[in-house]
Amino acid sequence: MRIAAAPLLLALALAGCATAKPPAWVPAEGTYTADRAGFQIDGPAGWMRRNYQPPVETFLATRDGTALQRIVAGTTELGKPLGFGKSKRPVTAGMSPAELGELVVDDLQSADDLTDVRLLESAPAQVCGRPGFHVLAAFRDAGLPRRATLYGATDGGRLFWIYYVAPERHYYPLDLPTFDKVRETFRLRGAPPPAPAPAAPPTS
Repeated sequence: MRIAAAPLLLALALAGCATAKPPAWVPAEGTYTADRAGFQIDGPAGWMRRNYQPPVETFLATRDGTALQRIVAGTTELGKPLGFGKSKRPVTAGMSPAELGELVVDDLQSADDLTDVRLLESAPAQVCGRPGFHVLAAFRDAGLPRRATLYGATDGGRLFWIYYVAPERHYYPLDLPTFDKVRETFRLRGAPPPAPAPAAPPTS
């Protein structure tokens, strides 16, 4: 019985390993790479990152819980809505920074749980080394005043964006410096360098 049971226990253990789900949250520190979306970002030490599984490629990190602060980075394909709220207005090629800022506010205003959405600032900004925009907005989420700062820029067929949102009092100013440091690491993944041309055959 002992000899027969050993292979059975081993098989059950291997089956348990095969069906184990990946953890929902992992340490955020280190480089997160979104291969298909085409960006990389370095997460802050001491924070946790949502461990999304393919095909989802979104960076979401928090220190104390997403209700208290979160940094989120991702992309939106041109021709599609932003997806923050329920607005159907698409992101289109050639939008000016001002138009993209208006689009962000429109999308926030369309969200079910957000009220009193106000645009505090909208200005051009450098994002991932490209000309982009910056939006600072205030709103209430379930009655709690919050602030959100968002940066974005278009490249190729996508809008690349990164934002930080937290309760207006205490948490927003507390973790804003961390967001600024993370934002500086937000970068696009360039195409690999071309292979060197083969050497020309000798002429003599």
